[in-house]
Amino acid sequence: RRRRYGGGGGGSDADTTASLLAAVAQVEHIFWRLRLTADEICDMESPYASCWEPSEVYFWSDMRTALSNVATHGIAGSKFFAGPSGGGGHKVGLANLAAFLAQTMQETIQYDACDENNWSNAAAVATVAAAGGSGGSVYPATSACGQLGQSYQDYKCTGDVVDPETGETIPAERLQCEVDPEAVMVASTYARWNGAPGPLFCAPKSMLPHAPRWEVGGWCPSEGTSWDQSEHFADPYGSMARGELHYGPAFATANVPPEILSAKPTYLDYVKGAIDGGTGGACLMAGTCCMDVANQRAGGWKSCPGGCENGGMPQLAVGREPRTDVEGC
Repeated sequence: RRRRYGGGGGGSDADTTASLLAAVAQVEHIFWRLRLTADEICDMESPYASCWEPSEVYFWSDMRTALSNVATHGIAGSKFFAGPSGGGGHKVGLANLAAFLAQTMQETIQYDACDENNWSNAAAVATVAAAGGSGGSVYPATSACGQLGQSYQDYKCTGDVVDPETGETIPAERLQCEVDPEAVMVASTYARWNGAPGPLFCAPKSMLPHAPRWEVGGWCPSEGTSWDQSEHFADPYGSMARGELHYGPAFATANVPPEILSAKPTYLDYVKGAIDGGTGGACLMAGTCCMDVANQRAGGWKSCPGGCENGGMPQLAVGREPRTDVEGC
């Protein structure tokens, strides 16, 4: 069943693949995400006006392009299974696609998520501790290095791969990325519930020696302007809603006032200055809080002596001792 619907190795014949792509090309669809104000009872049958809004990450045109690539060219010799040969075989491919989209809607699209979220809440910490590991802090920045006791750096590729075009055998070790201790990365997406942790990131210890943790409490003003905002920032930032003053997504700084950028040119510079900075209107105007994401309503960075640990479970094949930094994560 998995082979039939999840990927057919060499894929389908050209006619079936063409029929599948032609059928999908006739469809126009909008991917929907849950509104920030959506009630917990919202589901796919709920009124769109109160629960759903168009995704800003996932687009049907991109899905069609990706489907064409994996159905005709494939990845590492495997292609999307467009269906068996013969009339109407592409309908099996449509069912295959529907199953894939249902899974992605459940896991990512409804949240407009693509990068991994920091989901190391108290329950995750307790799970690692109960399994004999070091539970770590709640919502640490070190979640970027591994969550639930894992160490992402320790994942290895297994099994050689044959290049379908050249016939060359590629050793497994050449398929995995080397750890770059100087890497600086910031996720583009993140959880969007009220007070949710900001985007995951990595940075060398020379930039951020000790990783902080995310505290979900506090209050961040997101509507209207502060009474003295025009005194802090030149237009247009002096008259922008406070929720529109933020870093990101990823490395973007278009929504950061120049007065703040001059001292904190990157999101990581901001994070260093925001640790233990609290929340509220005053620190927002100072550029030391509430600028992690658009329309941030709560939450901020807190320090731990020596750095905030993620969960560590050395007994796992991909586990290791807990981390207190985000170097090479």
